[in-house]
Amino acid sequence: MTEGFQTYRLVKRPNPARLADSLINAKLKYFRKLANGSFLRMDSIKKWSDQQRMPRLVSYLYNTPLSMPDLVKRTDQQGVYALGFQDQLYVVYGKNKQVKAGEFKPDIAEAASATTVNLTAPYAFFDNNGVILNPAGVIFEGAWGKGRVAQTLPVDFEPNEKK
Repeated sequence: MTEGFQTYRLVKRPNPARLADSLINAKLKYFRKLANGSFLRMDSIKKWSDQQRMPRLVSYLYNTPLSMPDLVKRTDQQGVYALGFQDQLYVVYGKNKQVKAGEFKPDIAEAASATTVNLTAPYAFFDNNGVILNPAGVIFEGAWGKGRVAQTLPVDFEPNEKK
């Protein structure tokens, strides 16, 4: 995009390396009951504790930037637009910024200027000024989520010109 923002599709799926909670909990209960200081059993407890700490979801990033028509649609109400997408959006700032496809773990520098956008409704509606009309329908995490209301200006704001 001309302003330097790029948007990508971010998908979260169940972690294929993590076993079911019911199995993990049953194994932990079993080996804790048998523990009595046995090295073999303590090793089993560690194994299943490590399994329990694994993330339930893994994120995958597509490296094909999304365009405006992929995300924004006109509505039947003049001046109101609908933002809609599958899964999540990953928005990065930086012209010519390249992202890598595959399992997603952002580095610290990238995370400082990136935002993840989640919809809690089928669409987030916004007007010509970019004001979101159903704010409960969208969640921003990352750079945009940290700014929130404190860094926004009123919609009708006009700077005073000094003479």
